[in-house]
Amino acid sequence: IVVLETKTARAATLDILKTHCIPSAMSEDLRT
Repeated sequence: IVVLETKTARAATLDILKTHCIPSAMSEDLRT
């Protein structure tokens, strides 16, 4: 999948995660 509008995709992803009560897309150890 090629995401052309990264900001939009990120916003949508955060929205989905919040909807499902998931704090973030990645666990802490993967982000650092």
